[in-house]
Amino acid sequence: MAADVPAYTEQTWVPDAAPGISAAELQRVDDQVKAISTQYNLHNGGILTTDHAEATAGARGFMSAAAMTKLNTIETSAKDDQSAAEHLAAIKTVDGSGSGLDADLLDSVQLVSIAPSIFDMSARVETATVAIGTGLTVHHSFTFVKPSGWTTYNILAIGNAVYANGSSGAVLTANLDIGGINSPTVVGTLGSSIQETTLVCALLIGASTDLTIKMETIRAGGTQADAKSTSYQMFIMRLT
Repeated sequence: MAADVPAYTEQTWVPDAAPGISAAELQRVDDQVKAISTQYNLHNGGILTTDHAEATAGARGFMSAAAMTKLNTIETSAKDDQSAAEHLAAIKTVDGSGSGLDADLLDSVQLVSIAPSIFDMSARVETATVAIGTGLTVHHSFTFVKPSGWTTYNILAIGNAVYANGSSGAVLTANLDIGGINSPTVVGTLGSSIQETTLVCALLIGASTDLTIKMETIRAGGTQADAKSTSYQMFIMRLT
């Protein structure tokens, strides 16, 4: 609006030009108009100019276009002192598949709890020669206790056995027993100069309780057979 106000120039007032108004009153109005004009002209260049410096951190002035653009990019109710909880809440609004966020939880659980947990049963190795009697011989027995917080899990057991010194007609069967689930493998008929190596494995899916794993040998027939070395390992993976 300032640009629409004409520059004021002093006028000579004639008392007769305004009946009923005295010369003194006209002079008072004239003085007031002069004072207003002076204030406008002191406003850095006059009432018809916009020649003002841009505002700085230490001086008043007009807002620059760059400053106005920056101001317009600030969101409503934006804060520069957000707490850690507020930052976390904001991150959660964009977290999800493909977000690239390296969170320590996956579907609200620790990754280590769902990744395969390998139990090395290398200590469950029998190297001494053990005479295998008729029927069942248990070489190793181990009970896996389900960890706290687990509901179901898969368990795979792999065993290896070396047999020798069999008598005529001695038929051997190697077996891995997981909680009563058996995986027998017939080793074969051993003679006194025959050595056999066999691999056995057993898999149980969806176990929900503590389980006992056994490495066993069964001899049927004959009078002698020896287990030179037996061993097994377990691989356990949590499902839920």
